[in-house]
Parts: sequence; C-alpha cells; structure tokens
Amino acid sequence: MAANEHKNLSNSNLHDPKDFSIATNDTLLSKDDAGNLIWAEKKLIKTDNVVFMGISTFGSTNYFLYRDKANSVSERLAIDYGSLTPTTLNTLHAIRYGRYVSHDDCNLLRFTGIVTNTTPDDCFLALWRVSPVDDSSVALPITVLKEVTVTGKGNNTIRTFDVDMTSELNNTLTRGDIIVPVVRNIDTSSSMFFNSTLSMSYNK
Repeated sequence: MAANEHKNLSNSNLHDPKDFSIATNDTLLSKDDAGNLIWAEKKLIKTDNVVFMGISTFGSTNYFLYRDKANSVSERLAIDYGSLTPTTLNTLHAIRYGRYVSHDDCNLLRFTGIVTNTTPDDCFLALWRVSPVDDSSVALPITVLKEVTVTGKGNNTIRTFDVDMTSELNNTLTRGDIIVPVVRNIDTSSSMFFNSTLSMSYNK
C-alpha cells in the first residue's frame, strides 16, 4: 500500500479543494443540481425563515400588537398601541409581544404572505424592530422594517404580498434585536387574518 495516501499526509501537505484559489471570499463549497462542485455565497446557504401569523378584530385605526395567550385567543392581535404613528415601544410590550429575537447579525431577504380581510378596505401589516438594552426600563425606539398595504376582499378571497427586503432601507438585524409584528385597518369593524414568512441570511 502506498505510503502517501491522503489519509496519511500531514496537514501541511494537504491541498486546498479545487478552485479554492479563485473562489470569492465568504463562499462555501457545495454541489449544484447536476452534482458539480461550486463555490456558493455563504449568505445563500446560511438562512433562517420565521413565521408570523395572526388574527385581529379592530376597535380603532391604531396599530395593534399581539396579546399574551393567557388573556386571549392564541395569535390574536388585541393590544391597542394607541397611535397611528410608531415612535417608541415600552419594554413590557417588547418582551410580551415581540415574536422573534435575532440570535446573530443578519440580513433580511424576503417578506412573503397571505391576508384576508372581512371588508373591502385597506389593511396594514408591519414589522417593527426594537433593540433591547440590558437592565433598562426605558422605552425602545421603533424602526419600521416594512409595512405592507393590502386591500381586503372578504373572508374567502386571499390577497398575497411578496417583498424583496434586500432593496429596503431597513433590512438588517443585530444580535438581540426583537421583531414585533403589528397590524391596523381602515375599517374598525373588520377582521383581518394573515400568515407570513420572513427569510434572512447570515454572513458568519
């Protein structure tokens, strides 16, 4: 048996994978659909998908946040933010009604979903970002990542939306950031149902 088999070579004598010298930085060796080796962008491989879904029956045109399950129907948005203009969010609401805490710095890729609204009026689904501060009770500034406007057409007609988040002004999360989904509606007597997915990528 040959003495220079790969398994017997020291680390210093091992060669890099094929095309390593010409591969772009921040890429990983993978295979395409045909089985060929390719160097794929890391951000296209290291991804997450987060689901936001819920129902809200409105009593005003203000934004509404999730309500904790102990006090209401699961996934019901029933807490009135009290304003049409997002400014700050108190820490209690950030903890109770935030639906995702980022475990690492990431870039937002796509926000896709479906909506029904009982009346033919505009309804709005938004994702807010807040950044918590350790050992602090100071209200947190709100950054609107994206707000989607959909015109309802009744319970039986699905409306869709699909947003390329890479072209949005606010499209990143820092480790520890909280995403707070909120809704509002032009018709205060309508009911809105939504189901959506936010995809994100990591460069590390």
